[in-house]
Amino acid sequence: MDKLLIYDARQIPFDLDEVKFALNGIRAASNIRSGPNVIAAVEANYDANDEDAIIRLISTKKLIALEGTYGAILSSAMDLKAALSVQLRIIDEQYTFDISLEEIRSADELATAIESAIC
Repeated sequence: MDKLLIYDARQIPFDLDEVKFALNGIRAASNIRSGPNVIAAVEANYDANDEDAIIRLISTKKLIALEGTYGAILSSAMDLKAALSVQLRIIDEQYTFDISLEEIRSADELATAIESAIC
């Protein structure tokens, strides 16, 4: 799984400034960028434990796409959960699962929840 999507549980668009602020507060996030040369509303590199991902707030602002190695995707999801002040849910592109991050406390717990949802 090399791409997961996060959305606000209230099913409303994310606030661009809040997402930028959150990304700036995540230690593993770097090269935060937005503007006419960037496809997404904002995107950042994410590097943790020798794994990497790209975090993108999609231009509609309804989804945050996480692409990269599985470990980095899970870690970035947990960092976003901690940094954003909204309840988040995570899905894959095929809508195989739809998991609330509210009770998930670690990347390992998220991996277990995804495995349980798929089986």
